Amino acid sequence: MDLNKYTVLLVDDMDVIRRITSDQLRRFGVGNVKQADNGMQALAYLRERQVDLIISDWEMPKMDGLELLKAIRSNPKLKHIPFIMTPADAEREQMVMAIKAGVTDLMIKPFTVGMLRQRVTSALKGGRLTDRLAAAKDNETNSKKARQSVLVVDDSSDNLTLIGGLLKQDYDVKLVKSGEKALAIVQGDMPPDLVLLDVMMPGLSGFEVIEKMRTHPQSQHIPVIFITALTDMESNLQGLKGGAVDYVTKPIQPELLKLRIANLMRYMARHKSLQADYDDLKEKQRLQESVETILNNDLKGPIGALIATVKAMHNEHLTPKESKYNLEQLDNLTQQLSYMVTLSSELIKIETGRFVHQPQAFSIHDTLKRIVTLMQKTFAEKNQVIFLEPFEEEPEHPFTVNADPILCYSLFFNLIKNACEAAPDKTRVSITLSLTTPLSVKVQNIGAVDSTIRNRFWDKGVTTHTATGAGLGTYSAKLLAEVQGLDIDMQVNDEKNLTNVTVTFE
Repeated sequence: MDLNKYTVLLVDDMDVIRRITSDQLRRFGVGNVKQADNGMQALAYLRERQVDLIISDWEMPKMDGLELLKAIRSNPKLKHIPFIMTPADAEREQMVMAIKAGVTDLMIKPFTVGMLRQRVTSALKGGRLTDRLAAAKDNETNSKKARQSVLVVDDSSDNLTLIGGLLKQDYDVKLVKSGEKALAIVQGDMPPDLVLLDVMMPGLSGFEVIEKMRTHPQSQHIPVIFITALTDMESNLQGLKGGAVDYVTKPIQPELLKLRIANLMRYMARHKSLQADYDDLKEKQRLQESVETILNNDLKGPIGALIATVKAMHNEHLTPKESKYNLEQLDNLTQQLSYMVTLSSELIKIETGRFVHQPQAFSIHDTLKRIVTLMQKTFAEKNQVIFLEPFEEEPEHPFTVNADPILCYSLFFNLIKNACEAAPDKTRVSITLSLTTPLSVKVQNIGAVDSTIRNRFWDKGVTTHTATGAGLGTYSAKLLAEVQGLDIDMQVNDEKNLTNVTVTFE
């Protein structure tokens, strides 16, 4: 993904954190990074300029991150912007509050550059299914492999050997002799869970190292235990005021050191689990919303058409031909409702990564013909010309594809329904099957997609037809295409005032 074209607004009341995070974003390709030091300043910026993503701290003066999020989600012009929250800590109740307010993602500090890049990329892509499943798989793999890690910093080789030997059985241990090397590690891509830091060292002292650690987003919240020969109260107070959580005096008492580390590691494990707790909460909430909204949206069409057909059949002056047509419609609609019930269970599998794609050969022409017939009935009041080209499938030119029939029905039902809703009255909507290889289906309607939403065409809730549309049709279509490995693309012809959506089968 080319991140160079995107603008990110970074909101944090600490200037040094903004500067370093901004450098990290630019380093992995974000083209434009803007900064604000509180929510009020961020809102003022957003009133004047457009951004593609907001990354915000939680605790800030004047207006905190949650207040900023709520203000953005309540603003029709801003509510579509992805929003990543970056708290230093968060209780489960706070996570629920952020999710309900509409947060896109949440990263508990400290987070690595790799995690920042993955979450930023996912948010800008709209959290696509393929990215979520890949990230979930990577996180599961990493959690199984990862052991808690300790960085030991001491200019004495004997001390490094002693401490390394005590800890290597329980933790991944890194040993360095200088503060400069320690900073490179704690501010790198793989920071440790805990630092054991000598105070008196040549070059940077332990006090100077921790001071620099506390001004960098990677190392700001890593716990530090000072290991020192200094026993006076002033030195100990200086270390604790600088941000150390504990201190151990030399000569080292092995069992005491191991107990103190174990206690801190339990805290760090709990802190790390906050990120997993949030991800789990967010995933469950997103799963429930996705399945409910997509299914409800899909059911509106067949139920509405079913009601219209039943009403038409009450007409006592129907000809046998008209009665036969209506009965065929009822058969199609009940079959579609059966599809929707099956689709609901498939959507749950898709969203939780348990879906197994088992394609089978079937006629996509037959599927499209049934949908077109249904749409002609559903949108009869708009007097649109809805046609399939070619209308009949020739034996010598079968339109056979290997895919999932139920998912494809819902995929094209949403695309064609979306096109009919978007097209003005008394215009045409065409569905064209290609005779080339690979086979493709193009859905075309009069009316070019509004330029303000083209780059968000596939996002959930995006629509220019607020009176009739919920903005779920294209989102659902994209989801169902992705999980089958189909290519789906939208193109606009402003000169001819046309919108084309093409689905290509492998």
